[in-house]
Amino acid sequence: MNVSGMYQRALEQAGVKNESVHHEFVTGVHGIKIDFDVTHNNRSSPLYIAGVMFKASLIMRESGGEGVIGILGIDTGTTRHAKDVATVITSAGFAMRAVALTTHKRIEDGKKHIELTDETRELVSAHKIRHIAIDDDTGTTGSSTAQPVPALRDLGVEDISVYYDWIRNPELPYLDELGVAYEGIIRVCLPDYEPDDCELCDSNVPLIPYASK
Repeated sequence: MNVSGMYQRALEQAGVKNESVHHEFVTGVHGIKIDFDVTHNNRSSPLYIAGVMFKASLIMRESGGEGVIGILGIDTGTTRHAKDVATVITSAGFAMRAVALTTHKRIEDGKKHIELTDETRELVSAHKIRHIAIDDDTGTTGSSTAQPVPALRDLGVEDISVYYDWIRNPELPYLDELGVAYEGIIRVCLPDYEPDDCELCDSNVPLIPYASK
């Protein structure tokens, strides 16, 4: 079993994938949720630390390992994780220096909007950051992860890539539309269903509605 397979197995044993219920996602589709709160809420756990190390290694390998790179967390879910990834990259002793960046969530008309914080805008300008790695946990359609991309490009960022712990679909259309590359530690597809054609609903697996708050 390779490293990706071992990481997936450990996550599943920790309860990240709970198949006793299914969820409605932000786009309206139904499916089994990959819930990284199980591991991300305990920064001292070996599994959390392993995830940070895997993500940092993946980013350094894919980005060439030199220069200044911004590590952008998405909302509160991966902000702390992104900061830890940035610390590992900067401390690795190579020619790459990482700057941790943040976003925040705004709810308007029941919809979630992911926006850059003022601090992030200032850091991108001050450090002349042209390369940003977005750190997110689960890739379903890329809808949330894609939201800050236009604003980053407006700030002069030229190279944007997304790094997930788990990519659950073969394609992430919101990122594909923007021409943003993405990679995952784990690439294992899990089916999503339209509400009117949901096999999980038909099998009486309890549904948890999407909570925009």
